[in-house]
Amino acid sequence: MGTKNIDKSTNKPKLYKAAYYCCILIFLASAVWWLYEHNRYHILAFFEEQQLFRTDYLYFQDYIAIPAGLIDYASSFITQFYHYPILGAVLLSLDIIAIYMLFIKGCRNANTYRFFIVPYIIPLFLLISCTDIIHFGLTHIVGLIVPLLLFLTYTYVQGKKRYAAGVIFYLLSYFISGGNAIIFGALLITYELFHDKRSYLYIGLAILLSIITPYLAYRFIYITHLHTAYLCFTPFDLLVSNKYYTTAWLAVPVLYFIWRIFAPKRSGKKYTNPIIVLSVYTIILVAAIGITIKTHTDEEAELVAHMAYEVEKGNWDTVLELGKDAVVKNQLPITYFTDIALSEKGSLLSDMFKYPQTGTYGLFLPPKTHYETSLYMGELYFRLGLIQETEHCAYEALVLSRIEHGSKALRRLVYTSMVEGNEKDFCRYIGLFDKSPVYKNWAKEQRGHFNKRMKDPSYRIPEAPNNVIIDDIMINYWYPTITLEKILESNRNNKKAFEYLMASYLLSKDLKNSRRILDIYLPYINYKQMPRHIKESILLDAIMDPAYNADKYNIDEYTIKRFNNFNNLYSKSRENKLLENDLKKEYGNTYFYYFLKSQPTSLEDILMQSNR
Repeated sequence: MGTKNIDKSTNKPKLYKAAYYCCILIFLASAVWWLYEHNRYHILAFFEEQQLFRTDYLYFQDYIAIPAGLIDYASSFITQFYHYPILGAVLLSLDIIAIYMLFIKGCRNANTYRFFIVPYIIPLFLLISCTDIIHFGLTHIVGLIVPLLLFLTYTYVQGKKRYAAGVIFYLLSYFISGGNAIIFGALLITYELFHDKRSYLYIGLAILLSIITPYLAYRFIYITHLHTAYLCFTPFDLLVSNKYYTTAWLAVPVLYFIWRIFAPKRSGKKYTNPIIVLSVYTIILVAAIGITIKTHTDEEAELVAHMAYEVEKGNWDTVLELGKDAVVKNQLPITYFTDIALSEKGSLLSDMFKYPQTGTYGLFLPPKTHYETSLYMGELYFRLGLIQETEHCAYEALVLSRIEHGSKALRRLVYTSMVEGNEKDFCRYIGLFDKSPVYKNWAKEQRGHFNKRMKDPSYRIPEAPNNVIIDDIMINYWYPTITLEKILESNRNNKKAFEYLMASYLLSKDLKNSRRILDIYLPYINYKQMPRHIKESILLDAIMDPAYNADKYNIDEYTIKRFNNFNNLYSKSRENKLLENDLKKEYGNTYFYYFLKSQPTSLEDILMQSNR
């Protein structure tokens, strides 16, 4: 059935059109809200930091050397604007709904509009697929827009002109969107099978063209695997298939084929009341979106990514607010970022038990070969001033980045080169940001800081620590106390290293080593007032070891009184379990409570378990 034969009498009433656009607006509003409020950091920010879009030719050349490079380049261009989260949410939502609207428009029949709710499986499943940050990206969405747009244009070509148009559009579809040209081919063949003036020779040539073109591109144009030449950026090219994306992708040709079967079967001019259609479809759509949001919102991943973002920005109060009442399955990164924030605010040894603590397996991260772990580990080394190790972690993240050399790791390398005064490395890294539209102003600002640093070596780079110089040190990831003691041996007044070392021993209930560190390094730290948890640990140590002379630390009367009150309630709670809640509520933020009531996990425990 050709486009000339569409019955004008079956055009939908205006209220059907209103219902159609109303549901589109509902989807757009819901998608933007969900992406911005619940996926701003672990999806939008994650994709943005995994790349650094640049305008130079070398960057463009890297893309066009692979199948579907043009659409991948265009997707990278759009993804850079995820730097502005609300804009990123809007752009991603518009890309998804564009696929749905192009599909509906390509059907070009009144019956399709009357049942426009059915194809919503496509945008809904694409929206769900966005949560798969490992196997899915914007290229997989934009890659569907191109063949659908070309097919829609194709349906407007009349007569035999469409034969030449079909060849040209297929080639455009393949060299722009790669394997997604299969979609264009499937839609074209279906369209021709149901055309009044069909040509089986043309259909056969179209099939042959779709077989030969990827092979010739594989042999003479691209350097890639044969299956990638045919299937790149389709669900069948993924190492681990995303079932939602696969369903959405297959739904395009399948639903179109079904529509072409039932399109001629009109029900006359009689229409169901559009108000009823709108009401029913709205309920169905809202319910589907609600289920999607409820079942595919990863609040824990969003929380961790949000805290990581705020740590990088130095928003310590926000980090503490996020981590204070967090109840998650994996507490480790929450505690890790919380302790970094406490350390930066100078209150680690005064307030850390106001927040959940898991032992030293929370103060430090165990090493793992993973993009995020490398960046997260680098945060602590950066704050401690171990710039060389920070650089090492950033390089690891560059290598492990799934897409390309990412903006977040490169930003950290800009800072490390500035702190070290390394002009060669700084120019290399900042030059990349000079060519990035969203980071161009940031790069200009960093150049200003670096020029001041080169003129005045004492100039402190904003948001960066001083470089801690240590000769002959090897970072011990599983026994970080060794590294911290090495820092203190060379820098006895390094307050941050001292506090992390003391916190490590306190969290592992190692009063013997905490006493040793206090005796050696406390005189060099110059506290105006000794931190609360140090006083509490000294008092506990003195009670447990009467031979220990703690008088030299002059523990104040308030701390002694608070311990006596704690001890009385603790003794009563051992006989009356109902008092347990009172004990935790009153003294849960003290080292007394932690020492007597907690079961901490150390990095060493994790290492022993992994070696079994």
